Amino acid sequence: PRLPGAAIARRAEYGYARHRDGSLAPLSDAVAMARTCKGLRAELAPAVRALGVPCLLVRGAASKLVSEFAFDKTAALRPDFPTLVVEGADHYVHEEAPGIIARAVEDLARRALARAPRRALG
Repeated sequence: PRLPGAAIARRAEYGYARHRDGSLAPLSDAVAMARTCKGLRAELAPAVRALGVPCLLVRGAASKLVSEFAFDKTAALRPDFPTLVVEGADHYVHEEAPGIIARAVEDLARRALARAPRRALG
């Protein structure tokens, strides 16, 4: 996997409980995980169209969870949202390429602030 070792260690430390025999058991609730999976299949187009804040759409080029088709379909809903596809990254782009993501978010914020109406203080 492309996920950095530190990220894997965090998931192991905070996402699992170690039994006395050394085996690991997930701390996540099975019902909550099932709801999350169901939510991933929900129709999100109305929510994406309704977003009223600056957004950056990000995908790791090697993601097996967000296909190129799904990403492009989402981007087509809001052509005003910038997109970023990070080569060599999979689903955990922010952990695999934090510098790239940080610069992209800073750029998004800078552009949003430049378009924001100026208000006098006082």
